[in-house]
Amino acid sequence: MQSLMSSLELQESAITFEAANVFQFDFASNFWFGSFGQQDARAFVHIAADPDAAQQLFDALLEEQSNDYKLLKRDKSQVLLQHNYLSTYFVLALRGPYIYGLETMPADEPIEPPLARLTTKFSA
Repeated sequence: MQSLMSSLELQESAITFEAANVFQFDFASNFWFGSFGQQDARAFVHIAADPDAAQQLFDALLEEQSNDYKLLKRDKSQVLLQHNYLSTYFVLALRGPYIYGLETMPADEPIEPPLARLTTKFSA
């Protein structure tokens, strides 16, 4: 929680914890979310037991999200998706045991500043 708060300069009141059914997937649990920006955009962080568990969850999330999102950009540890109907962005990234990213990013808001702050925090 502290990492999310400090990387995006959020107040504690902007942070929530979802213990189960994260992104409406029964296999996803224990994610921290931080609301920011003008609209419904949220950053998220999950700390897996180890990098292998994080990779498995990353792959499962990507597979499930591909039902509602189109893939715009991908490298080994990060994907950029755009919702098929809403045109909002979803970014999913992986670093060691951390899965983090952005959800419900409006198409007219830049993704790079908040994502860069998260990436810097979890790459250290």
